[in-house]
Amino acid sequence: MSFSRFIQLPENCSGFLAIRNLAREGEAPELTCLVLHGPPGAGKSCLVEALAHELEKAAIAHVLMTAGQFDPEAADGALRQVGWLIIEDLQHLLPFRAEGLSMLLDHRQAHGKFTIMTASRAPHELVCKGDGLPPRLLSRLAQGLTVGLDHWSASSRQLFLQELGRRCQLSLSEETWAWLAENLGGNGRQLESVIRQLQSLSTDHPYNLSFDVVARHFQEQADERRPSVDRIVHKVSGHFGVKARHLQSGKRARQVMLPRQVSMYLARRLTQLSLQQIGAYFGGRDHTTVLHACRKVEQTLAGDADLSFAVRKLQAELQ
Repeated sequence: MSFSRFIQLPENCSGFLAIRNLAREGEAPELTCLVLHGPPGAGKSCLVEALAHELEKAAIAHVLMTAGQFDPEAADGALRQVGWLIIEDLQHLLPFRAEGLSMLLDHRQAHGKFTIMTASRAPHELVCKGDGLPPRLLSRLAQGLTVGLDHWSASSRQLFLQELGRRCQLSLSEETWAWLAENLGGNGRQLESVIRQLQSLSTDHPYNLSFDVVARHFQEQADERRPSVDRIVHKVSGHFGVKARHLQSGKRARQVMLPRQVSMYLARRLTQLSLQQIGAYFGGRDHTTVLHACRKVEQTLAGDADLSFAVRKLQAELQ
């Protein structure tokens, strides 16, 4: 991976610019800490690999590792002295090693050494092996720059597919690329798999890789990804840490009511089901209950940034 081969999209542009500018600053970056966060496949690993490639070309000492490999004892040696340290998947950091990472960041910052990290979520939202990151480590991360990479829109997925298709000499109609982007969803890794399947398909249909051929091949995958109430409830219950069956029960505790209302809200937005059909799924509730839940969530989203982020994330994952 290199910067020249990285595909820029609206959702990853800020991360790309941050990493590229750091590479151009060479051995004397103005910042000493950068955290890239975002969902799997958004481009975090590609960006840090591109950075490592640039550092290697410039013969600049660096270490690329995962947070699960981090060992505080090793931090007393090479990790303190290396010019650039890249740590991926901060969410996999073992809790008892968080203090060691805080001390390492203190030492590196004091000596002008640069550290870049990736994570699945923003540091203050990160759960590390069941626990949130300790305040001391959060404060160290807050002293640097935090850049978020988001889920890709359908138009971005289409741009990504078309660029990879061009590199692989795949010739498809605009309509076909648009259908794939709308119906298959996902980010980089999933879409790279789509390109590999298209390459295989083009071998079987070298002169006729038409819309019908492509749509027929991917129809089952498209059907599996189409939002359904079952998929919505599975995603929402997993996010909120409740059992899916409780959302269909008569339980009215807040830890159940909020995810139930969010599920109804997403079902209303992402499926073609009527209010009555949605209510029937959630324990036989009537349409006025579903309507109230949707309005309640909309009102809450306007004033609750954390819930707004969670709902947008869930919706993006389901589309």
